[in-house]
Amino acid sequence: ADDIFETLRSIIETRGKKNIDLNEQIESLVSLLETAKTPFQLISIYLILIPVRFDLYAKASFMPLEQWKSTTENINSLLTILETNKEYVVTENAVAADDIQTEPEADSNGVKKIVGSIASLIERLDDEFTSHLQNIDPHSSEYIQRVRDDITVYALIVRTQIYYENVIPEESYESDEASQLYRIILRRLDHIYYKPTKLINFTETQAWKNLGESVDSKIYKKADVVENESVNYAGGLFDKLCSLLYKQPNSIFRKKTVLYHIYYYAFNDQYYKARDMLLMSHLQSTIHTSDTQLQVLFNRALVQLGFSAFRLGLFVEAQQSLQEIATSSRQREILGQSVQRFQQQQSQVDKQRLLPFHMHINLELLECCFHTASLLIEIPFMAASPEVAKKRQTSAKSFKRALEYHERQIFEGPAENTRDYIMYAAKALQKSDWKKASKLLDSIKIWSLFGNTEELKKMLRSKLQVEALRTYLFVNKNFYDSLSIKNLTEIFELSESQ
Repeated sequence: ADDIFETLRSIIETRGKKNIDLNEQIESLVSLLETAKTPFQLISIYLILIPVRFDLYAKASFMPLEQWKSTTENINSLLTILETNKEYVVTENAVAADDIQTEPEADSNGVKKIVGSIASLIERLDDEFTSHLQNIDPHSSEYIQRVRDDITVYALIVRTQIYYENVIPEESYESDEASQLYRIILRRLDHIYYKPTKLINFTETQAWKNLGESVDSKIYKKADVVENESVNYAGGLFDKLCSLLYKQPNSIFRKKTVLYHIYYYAFNDQYYKARDMLLMSHLQSTIHTSDTQLQVLFNRALVQLGFSAFRLGLFVEAQQSLQEIATSSRQREILGQSVQRFQQQQSQVDKQRLLPFHMHINLELLECCFHTASLLIEIPFMAASPEVAKKRQTSAKSFKRALEYHERQIFEGPAENTRDYIMYAAKALQKSDWKKASKLLDSIKIWSLFGNTEELKKMLRSKLQVEALRTYLFVNKNFYDSLSIKNLTEIFELSESQ
């Protein structure tokens, strides 16, 4: 035992110094694990071994897969020891002993507190996972293989959350000690907020399978985590975790949670809930003073809100939500999908705020939804008299500019990209030719990224019929004394009541 702590002391003293062979230190620590006899010795070794593994690749862009897996195993082993020996608790709030060899005194509950932070180890492991994803080609099979480790990380986060639930009594949720639990819950939300409900249910099922039968959470029972789509397990879980974070004192955690919640609702087609939540949070007024990570999250939530409104056929709301980001020249940057163009040296902070490829929002889809919404709103107004157009508070100038640019082209070939299809549809709508406009919008392939493509196309078609009729009336009102409703129903295939 003396040799074990002697080795640990020498490693602690050399941490952070130059010209130290960290590989050698890792090997000696791994060999110590075999000689250690008591839980206290094992816990002490793991609490030094895991940070040294991270130190080894602190200056590299990411941690190699083998080392990452070894670190994951080490953290799991540490949690296993703590779960079986409940008298030992690793917490940030413990008092550091003068000598690492002396076991801490047991308190009134018989608990011996050891200084350390499981939450920090999990955060670091998760960050290394993200860094690795950022450094792989996202279109390669290696990336797909690596993304599968998301479930491993998620299961570990859930396990750590359950550990903290058992260690921290419920009456202490207001104290500083609980901040470790809240950090872990925030990480858990970070892994699921951008996923559709089906996928969250699947992730949960897999995570609980990894954790075994006997484990259960107090905050949200695993009860029946089923792969049954009719049971919205994900919704209840998400609401419960968020409600806990709303009650804790850290304001940045609360803001993040609100944005995760808005994104989740909007992404899973609960537009009105998401919109009300955004309006009640008043985040719009203060977001420009927040840190970059929060701003990126806010922009992402706003785009999802626009998509959600678009799928419901609320085109004015969709246009308003998407306008600022769709017309920005820095779309990628404000959505956390690339760094500033002029910044050659990417600092670590910049890299941290970038998102892995599988979390990106498709920019072509963003532009497509914005221009389609603008097309249905702007074309009838452009056909109306100038007085009507002037009365409007806002109008999509970028859409009008794109249309004017298109009209100035001397040669017009067939539509090649999404924007071309929308511009040709706009010209058809100006002539009230809704059939041609509908055919052009149906030809856009990117709609398939929305789940309910056929319903969406039907909804766009019916909107085009109405807006084509409106445009027709504005354009031709000077040439007619009266119009036959019967004729109009035939041209626009609408019912007489419509």
